[in-house]
Amino acid sequence: MKKLIWLIIIVVIGIVVYNHFITPLSEEEQKVKVLEDEFNSAIKDFHQAERSAGISGMDTTADLDDAIDKVKLVKEKLEELKEKLTSESARERADKLKNSINKFLEGIGGL
Repeated sequence: MKKLIWLIIIVVIGIVVYNHFITPLSEEEQKVKVLEDEFNSAIKDFHQAERSAGISGMDTTADLDDAIDKVKLVKEKLEELKEKLTSESARERADKLKNSINKFLEGIGGL
């Protein structure tokens, strides 16, 4: 019985991994993914600037502003891209990214 349960768990994990990582993205989804990567990079830069300010006490305002500007640029690019998207999956992915961007900007006071 345990072997059967483990087999089912492994099959389910295999299906999830295949659908999430192996299935190729459409051209539209790839464009949204590029913006997701840019957003994640900007978030990483923002958090790095926060850590640097906290550890060293140095003024990292410029680094924070640069990261916020990158996020705003991604938001602008996303708005332009969303108008051209025809694929439902790409639109859903773009909506998720837009929500993440808006949450980030709200979290920092809507700068």
